[in-house]
Amino acid sequence: MKVVTQDDVRGAQRIGYRGDIDGLRAISVLAVVLFHTFPDLVRGGFVGVDVFFVISGFLITAIISRSIQDDNFSIVWFYRQRILRIFPSLMIVLGAAYAFGWMSLYADEFKRLALHIIGGATFTANIVLWTETGYFDVAAATKPLLHLWSLGVEEQFYIFWPLLLIVGKRLRVSAAAAIALLAVLSFAIEIASIGAHPMSAFFLPFGRMWELATGGLLAVSWGKFSMRAPVASLASVLGFAAIVGAALLLREGQDFPGWRAAIPVGGAAAVIAAGSNAWVNQSILQRSWLVGLGRISYPLYLWHWVLLSYSTVLVGGPPFWASRLCLLVLSLVASWITYFFVERWFRNGRGANVKAIGLCVAMLAVIAVAFITWKRDGLDFRHGSSPFADVATASLGRGRELAEPRCLIPAGEFPDPFFCLSDRREPARVLLWGDSKAEPLYYRMLLASSPGRRWSLVGRWGCPPFFRAGFSTGPGADFCARLDESIDRALEKDHSFDTVVLTFAAKNFPNATFARSGADSDAAPFERRLDEIIDGLLRHGKKVVLVMDNPDLPDPRDCMDRAALGWSGVRAILGVDRTAAQVTRCDRLLADHLSETRGYRAMIAEIVARRPGLVVYDPSHVLCDYERGVCPMVVNRSYLYSYGNHISDAGAGLIAKQLLPLVEPAK
Repeated sequence: MKVVTQDDVRGAQRIGYRGDIDGLRAISVLAVVLFHTFPDLVRGGFVGVDVFFVISGFLITAIISRSIQDDNFSIVWFYRQRILRIFPSLMIVLGAAYAFGWMSLYADEFKRLALHIIGGATFTANIVLWTETGYFDVAAATKPLLHLWSLGVEEQFYIFWPLLLIVGKRLRVSAAAAIALLAVLSFAIEIASIGAHPMSAFFLPFGRMWELATGGLLAVSWGKFSMRAPVASLASVLGFAAIVGAALLLREGQDFPGWRAAIPVGGAAAVIAAGSNAWVNQSILQRSWLVGLGRISYPLYLWHWVLLSYSTVLVGGPPFWASRLCLLVLSLVASWITYFFVERWFRNGRGANVKAIGLCVAMLAVIAVAFITWKRDGLDFRHGSSPFADVATASLGRGRELAEPRCLIPAGEFPDPFFCLSDRREPARVLLWGDSKAEPLYYRMLLASSPGRRWSLVGRWGCPPFFRAGFSTGPGADFCARLDESIDRALEKDHSFDTVVLTFAAKNFPNATFARSGADSDAAPFERRLDEIIDGLLRHGKKVVLVMDNPDLPDPRDCMDRAALGWSGVRAILGVDRTAAQVTRCDRLLADHLSETRGYRAMIAEIVARRPGLVVYDPSHVLCDYERGVCPMVVNRSYLYSYGNHISDAGAGLIAKQLLPLVEPAK
């Protein structure tokens, strides 16, 4: 949503100032803000943006068309005015989002924020977000600049809009006819794409142009038609009812915009066309408090989502309703200050050219800072603040600079990516073969290995080292089977490795959480295949070590404290207690871990009984406290896990001390 104030229509004398349009803007921003703050109250409040598009198209087209008719339109003047209206509030909010992110986000989150800041500052946020995920998904609530997609749509529209109107006049083409044709084509694109490409329909401008063009059509047609008072009042009532009804009755998950967007768009067009003397426009929309709210609607739109999103990040979910109410009040206060002390100063007074140039330079500085932050991976030197553990320890990959992309599988044999790394210092003697559980383990082993006992890694995410064609029909099963069989064949011929370490996630083994039911169980083919691989490796003189899966704990980011929670005021507003429970609530009982993996453990025990040469290592003995009967998230202020249920460098370091001696050759 872009700011379009009534001061913008100074050159459009045929329209003049209309307080009811400011009131309509207030209704629109209230719908959006209430949808974000209390989604159960106004479930379709997202339609407020569609109403804003109509208002924007109406006011901006009025400015352009009137100036073109008077032969005094200037592209430079037009964009200077846009800069003076848009940049001041936007830069303040982008700066605040960056500052909040510095105190609240971890490196990967901060890197993503930096990309979103660049998108917001260059008015391409809609394109950036289009490449990610949906507007209504869970992750969307943790994107502080998600709402800037609408600014991108509008500014992309206004890049060609003045040129279209200028060319139309010179070619003596009816502006109304041209705009109507554009609106029809855009609406057709929207309808055609909403089913097959919903994210494109939502974020990209092609299917949204008709909403802005609807307002533009009203502007160029203004004065060419008139409504009698009863008809105008009826139009205003029906239009207002359409907007309110859409905000209350539409739901997330429905195809939107699509044809449903025609309801609020048509409603907004009816209210505007009815004129300021229509009943709704005069009796409701021109109330002073609504007009005042409409004037600060742009900064309110910018501020409210940033505050709500960061509160969701800090709390780890939607904050309490009382906290959301406090955040709404803070948004109103911040918007009022931004409007009266920032926006009005840039908009009024002398030195418009100097102000515009200064704003452009400042925006370039914002983009530069964001680019540096993105380029440096979210400035991961920011360790965060936690009284219980250092958030920087929930990381992995330390030592990866010692590895190079080389392994026993020939380059180019598989087009899809997979793990293929070896120690660059000298030939590897130990091969780690596994799925995603192998990668976090590998880097620490690489770093801790000794000369003559370097490590290599091969495998793939979701590919445990026991797949065979026909075992599974799940995603990637065929690739996993081909990769595992290729690795197995290569090991038969390769004599450079004297030790092979196998590891895989317990969940990749069927019935891992249930007691096994004999040779006819679903696990039997996988168990036989793993047994065959181990037997083959042993027969070829390899030492085989099987590293069992680590305990299944939550993602550590759900258990972390954030630096912003160090402020008592923030904790008070969000209703968050900064206690050790933030971490300890993520601990697991050892008994639960053993119970959930009993089938998996039984399989390993039976294989060991058949293959005495197999060495098995269970990391739970170092990752869990057997005396207290708990598997903790944190030990000695270090997180043992990095992402999902994968171990961190700190956890892998504890494992390395016990595992490395096991891979030493027998003396």
